[in-house]
Amino acid sequence: MKEVLFRYETESHQTVFHNDRSLITLSKDNHYDDEFYSKSKLGRFNHKHSSNTKETYIENYGNKLCSLVKTYSTIVIEKQENKISLKVFMGFRKRRAGVSWFTVGKYVDFLTVNKKYGDVYLGFLHDYQKKKKCKKKLSKNFFIEEPALIIMRKIRVCLTNLKEDEFKALTDNIMDVFMNELDNSNESKSLSYPERLTKYYMDRKGIKYPNNFSIFIRFIDKNFKKLLKKNNNKIVDTLMSMNELKGKKIKKAFHECSHVNFSLLKFAVNFFGEDWINQDDIIIHLLNTYTDYVSFEDDAKEYFTHEEKKKIYTLFKSAVINHDLGLYTFFDHIDLYVKLKRFGETDLKWTIKEYSDSFHREHMDWTDRLQYYVRGTYKRCYPGYFDKVLSEDINGYYPYLLTTSKDYNDESNVQSNCVKSYIGRVSSMIISLRKGGYDSDNRVTIEYRIEKQFDEISAHRVQTLGKFNQRICDELEKIICILDQKVLSLIKDDRFETFGIEKTCANGIHLYSESGFSENGKLFWTYNKVTNFV
Repeated sequence: MKEVLFRYETESHQTVFHNDRSLITLSKDNHYDDEFYSKSKLGRFNHKHSSNTKETYIENYGNKLCSLVKTYSTIVIEKQENKISLKVFMGFRKRRAGVSWFTVGKYVDFLTVNKKYGDVYLGFLHDYQKKKKCKKKLSKNFFIEEPALIIMRKIRVCLTNLKEDEFKALTDNIMDVFMNELDNSNESKSLSYPERLTKYYMDRKGIKYPNNFSIFIRFIDKNFKKLLKKNNNKIVDTLMSMNELKGKKIKKAFHECSHVNFSLLKFAVNFFGEDWINQDDIIIHLLNTYTDYVSFEDDAKEYFTHEEKKKIYTLFKSAVINHDLGLYTFFDHIDLYVKLKRFGETDLKWTIKEYSDSFHREHMDWTDRLQYYVRGTYKRCYPGYFDKVLSEDINGYYPYLLTTSKDYNDESNVQSNCVKSYIGRVSSMIISLRKGGYDSDNRVTIEYRIEKQFDEISAHRVQTLGKFNQRICDELEKIICILDQKVLSLIKDDRFETFGIEKTCANGIHLYSESGFSENGKLFWTYNKVTNFV
């Protein structure tokens, strides 16, 4: 038998009255004025006045001169034997003027915990009034999505009419009622709700976790759970096994870190070797770094001598620990070196072991050398609506989307960076943010990486650098955050699919390639001949 532990309902009504006739006027050239004329069968209904009361909504339910909208939501927590559920119901019923039929929508999102086995279910039924076209989803113990956080977002949608402090108080009340049925202890109450739910799950399943377990939540997937038993149900041991990492120092760092950057740590181990990494107190810095590792070919490290690797390691440590050099710039330098070696520059030597003006001079020199080997000019092809969205300035700063070889070369020359070698990087979208006008030399070069995660296309800002790859001042952060939202709106637009690139070879031949997403969500050029970029 079900027991209702909590219930909260909200409802809103809107009734819009319209005139029973529409004016039709003629302009001087005997054309109908669009302000008053519509070609629809029902004509245009001009607004008269509106009301937000339930009584008015009911009184005019059958009045075709009124458009009606009713929205409602219910948040309920139910307990039944060994199961507890938090359900968020939302729905609407609306009708436009001039018709008698209503459009109906009914949605429910739910978070359910089986207390007997400790399993956590997250799911939804959308448009469940349509039996055949109902959209549904159910996931079990899939903590990458952070189930508690997702259901709290659904609650937020229901409570948009509340002030922020009222919303927080009510949400805390809802989540406390739900979570107290699972872990009613003072120790757990000091954690966030997503952390409490994860801790409950791990305790019920006998999983052994460190104090900083919350940073590992996003790795708990099907593959992780398969390897848990092989590693005595220990989270850290399982993650190390999955990523082919070993060693007491690495294991200790996992228990102390505040972030997990597997890709950067694995790069360091594979490129420099376990002995070098374990000699220094660099492991925890690697894990706590948010910059992703940019992958190279498997044989990239074979192009460097042992003495060169020593210099590279010194520079790498400084970039990771002191943050004096951006890691993407560091990886670019390695990439330039390897590509020049492959083009036959066998006398090339890596001489830099500290961040200085010499590094920038060498970086630009290698970039110019590489351009010598690139035959042809390029143009990246973005959807037409990109220009419209990016055309407006942001408080005196003008976003300029780089598309042609000329754009990239100009940006490299003004900023003294290697962005001109990025034109063929399929996932990189480069925007030059310029102060005062599009011709300004006062610029910030910004790289966005386009990827697909969980069937959703995303744009992540991965580099934001001034002249000579210097870091930007804090006052620009607000401007760039606005630009981030603009870029996100571009790729979230229904018109966006991917983009293309044109290549005009030295012999006059024109090539073109579309781009597509691979199974792991990475972009690639679909036409092989156009992928011969450096």
